[in-house]
Amino acid sequence: MIETLPALARLHGSTVVVPVAAAVLAEEAARRALAEDLTVLRLVGVRPVVVTDPGRAADSRIDLVRLLGGSGGGAVGLTGAVNVTGVQSLVDAAVVPVLLGAERSAARALAAGLRPPVRVRRVAAGEPHALLTGLLG
Repeated sequence: MIETLPALARLHGSTVVVPVAAAVLAEEAARRALAEDLTVLRLVGVRPVVVTDPGRAADSRIDLVRLLGGSGGGAVGLTGAVNVTGVQSLVDAAVVPVLLGAERSAARALAAGLRPPVRVRRVAAGEPHALLTGLLG
C-alpha cells in the first residue's frame, strides 16, 4: 500500500471517466471489485464518473449504483442524454454519477467536457480490480 501513495497523490483531485463493459457488470464478483475500486478512489480524492454500456444487464447496472451507495459514498444512476453540466455538478458534490446504458460516445463527450484533469480508464471483463491497477500501475 505504501508504494502506491505517490501514484494516489498524483491522481488526487482528478476526474476519471470509467467506461465499463457490460460483461463486467454481468459478474457479481466483478461488480463488487469495481465498486471497491471506485470507493477507494473516492476516499483518496479522485472523482470517478462511470459510463456503462447499453445491453441486457439493466439490473446489474442498478446493482452497481446500490453497491456504491452502500459503501458509504453517494452514487446516482442517470439515464437519457448525457448532460455534462449536470454530471459536473454531481462530481463537484462528491457523488459518483453512473450513466446507465450510455453509448460509447458518452465517455468521449464527458472526457472532453468535464473540468480537467480528466483521465479515461476502460474496465473489461476478467480483470479483477483492473481500475486501480491500471491507474496506479
